[in-house]
Amino acid sequence: MTEEEKQAHIHEALVEAMRDVGYLKDDQILTGWCFAFEKASASGDASAGTIYGPASMTTWRAIGLLQWADRFCLGCGEDEDDDE
Repeated sequence: MTEEEKQAHIHEALVEAMRDVGYLKDDQILTGWCFAFEKASASGDASAGTIYGPASMTTWRAIGLLQWADRFCLGCGEDEDDDE
């Protein structure tokens, strides 16, 4: 599977999940995302990673999205239009 195919697969899953929980309304589209993750094995090996997409997203745009999240709403789980 190519990196672009992986990003497309993750993008589709994120759209479905975000619609299911109400973070993405029917009249909205998901234009970009950054995903940070941790993983561990039963043997105790642990690591972390990141992926961003869709494939058209540039590294600079992904960094900007992460900086926006850190500054304005990391942990809030709310739309950017909400003031709280």
